[in-house]
Amino acid sequence: MGSLKFFEGIIDKKLLDLHTAFLGEVLSVSGDTAKVQPLGLTKEIGGEAQSYAPVSSVPITNQARYKFKVNGEQVTAKPIERGDIVICVCCDRDITEAKHGKNVLPPIGHHTMSDCVIVGIL
Repeated sequence: MGSLKFFEGIIDKKLLDLHTAFLGEVLSVSGDTAKVQPLGLTKEIGGEAQSYAPVSSVPITNQARYKFKVNGEQVTAKPIERGDIVICVCCDRDITEAKHGKNVLPPIGHHTMSDCVIVGIL
């Protein structure tokens, strides 16, 4: 029975390290990328809860570049800025080369926070 718990622990850890999407706070914006602080904490088994490391150079999709505010019939657009809460989606594989339009075999690994894009603003 003990070995079953061991394997369940390994599976749980793998699932917790698999990132698909997360909310983050914009720390800075530079052109069409942003530095994002993922919200929420992470904790190793038996360890202390801690913040995730900030993610740099996160691409901002065209749909997410502006916040829209409706006042009656008037709609205003405001660029994404420091302090905004954004929705980040983690790509299946490394996007380093794909961001530059290159179609190459990515390195091993998948669904990491460093391979995310901003798709919306809350």
